[in-house]
Amino acid sequence: MRRRASRPLGPTVRRRRLGAELRRLREAHSLKLEEVAEKLGLAPSTLSRIETGKAPTKSAYLTAMLVMYEVEDPGARKVVVDMAREGHRKGWWSNYDDVLPRVSTSTWAWRRRLPGCAATNRT
Repeated sequence: MRRRASRPLGPTVRRRRLGAELRRLREAHSLKLEEVAEKLGLAPSTLSRIETGKAPTKSAYLTAMLVMYEVEDPGARKVVVDMAREGHRKGWWSNYDDVLPRVSTSTWAWRRRLPGCAATNRT
């Protein structure tokens, strides 16, 4: 079996893991997304973005969610808090901002800029 080289995870992957865990905890307590969002004073769409990893969470919201989800074990709380902290860290590629091109990240834009790459509608 081949072993993969260990690569640091990007912030998106870390946020997705946190979001999945927060959703699992919410669902384990039979709470609806709208209920939790209301208690936090957030729009449901904002909580949804946190749970899908599209947005980081503020520590105040995270603390309130851990209370709502009755996560009392200090070890379990630390794991979730650490996941949130990691989600705020920049990815390894941020060290190369000075050499990476500033272009649109859409697939179409990249295809147009890469020599020899056909600019088609294929996905």
